[in-house]
Amino acid sequence: MRVLPLILWGIYLLLPITDLTAQCDSLAIQHEINFLVCPDESVTYNGVEIPNGSTASFHFLTPEGCDSIVTVNVEAIELDTSVVELAACAGDSAVYHGHSILAGESKLITVAFSDGCDSSILISVSILPSDTTYSTLEICNGDSVEYHGMVFSEGDHGLLKLTNQQGCDSIVFVTVTTTPSVSFQTTTKATCPDAAEGVIEIEVSDGTPPFKYAINNEDFQDANFFEYLKSGEYSIKVADHKECRQQQEVVVPERERLKLWIDDQRVPCSDPSLTIRPLVLQHAGELSWEWADGSDNEWLHVRSPGEYFLEISDDCTVLEQAIQVSWGNDLPEELIYFPNAFSPNGDGHNDQFRVYSNQVVAFLDFELQIFDRWGASMFIAHHPQTGWDGKHQLEEKNPDVYAYFMKAAIEVCGQKEDIFKKGDLTLMR
Repeated sequence: MRVLPLILWGIYLLLPITDLTAQCDSLAIQHEINFLVCPDESVTYNGVEIPNGSTASFHFLTPEGCDSIVTVNVEAIELDTSVVELAACAGDSAVYHGHSILAGESKLITVAFSDGCDSSILISVSILPSDTTYSTLEICNGDSVEYHGMVFSEGDHGLLKLTNQQGCDSIVFVTVTTTPSVSFQTTTKATCPDAAEGVIEIEVSDGTPPFKYAINNEDFQDANFFEYLKSGEYSIKVADHKECRQQQEVVVPERERLKLWIDDQRVPCSDPSLTIRPLVLQHAGELSWEWADGSDNEWLHVRSPGEYFLEISDDCTVLEQAIQVSWGNDLPEELIYFPNAFSPNGDGHNDQFRVYSNQVVAFLDFELQIFDRWGASMFIAHHPQTGWDGKHQLEEKNPDVYAYFMKAAIEVCGQKEDIFKKGDLTLMR
């Protein structure tokens, strides 16, 4: 209880008694006093206790004997009676004005304000949610991954205790799986020798798109093929959506290089006729033939030694081939023949004595001499087609035995030879 001292203010007037009544009516004094107190307090005024929410009037006489009325109003101070809501993690407490309240509980506390009154406040502490999440980590086959300081490998499971945004526990269940392995096949297009026409095309049969492709150590690209490649081995890589990679070694083949085979070509001496037939060992695509004489057959007929030129081409190569043709080794047994008798009688048979040769013999130099038995020269010839008709200085010689000598330089089947022959001949009439 608050006891407030009473202080009265008086007004002293010297008035005639006869006028006192009239003057009191004009000098009547009224006062109003208002008090604010705590809800559980009252006010004592002039010895009277006045509860809060009440009004009391007091009458006093002034020195002049007039009434003075004092009205006392007592009102309660309006206090804060609100509910304060706080939050804390499960198992923790919240502190309010020095009071600790466990999460999930409520507590009524009294707080003194600056006007001296006590106020009761209900503190309610709710439980902040704790997180429980499930995290699946996808890694490449054979790899590992670091997650909040822990390293996980394929097939691992783990439980992590972390802190969420409210500072409460966050439980994470971790599972590690592997992304489906990339499987792919390649097809290739061969290139011509010494060219860059090869192609590698990739077809992915398993894995998770989008896919990217790289050749050797070059950057990855979106296109699933590589072109303008030379023949040889290449390293092809395919990466999936997680950049997991698979690699294969791929060979770009080379188309067959045009190859011919032809052995030593020899035209027979006995029958100078030959068909040249080159053998194509390998080629790429359709063949085209062209001989120096303009023919386009796969063969060429020749009748003499020499150098013959062929141009043959396929899809990749133009090959120029020079073919050497020489004489064969089948030399006739008798290259040059002399008869041992002749009869110059004009009948058209054996009318001259001369040399006879095989058709493969070519005379480079020639000399034939005929002598009688006493060594006298009867005839000299410098051409193989010139023969002795049995005359000497226009005189017909008698039948007899004569001697001949021949020396010649000949070429047979490409070979040069010097020949000397001598013998007897009989002149018959």
